[in-house]
Amino acid sequence: MSAYEIAFEGEILMEKGAEISADLYRYTQTAAGSDTSNEVAVALRKLIWAAKQQILAAESEMDLARIEAKFDLARDILTMVGETANG
Repeated sequence: MSAYEIAFEGEILMEKGAEISADLYRYTQTAAGSDTSNEVAVALRKLIWAAKQQILAAESEMDLARIEAKFDLARDILTMVGETANG
């Protein structure tokens, strides 16, 4: 994979991270006040932020795959806690 392709895929991952961040924001607005929701939100923000920082240092397709897996994990957790909060 060329440097251009890695940069392009990195931009796509940045967008994915932004989308998950927006979902997290919406979750925190609907679950405001709950200690559990606050702990989950903080942990997910840290995970998303770290993954975004790693995009800048990515040098291979494998690096990008690991980062995407972190975003997928964050989305899965957010989906699970959202379903639990909504019943």
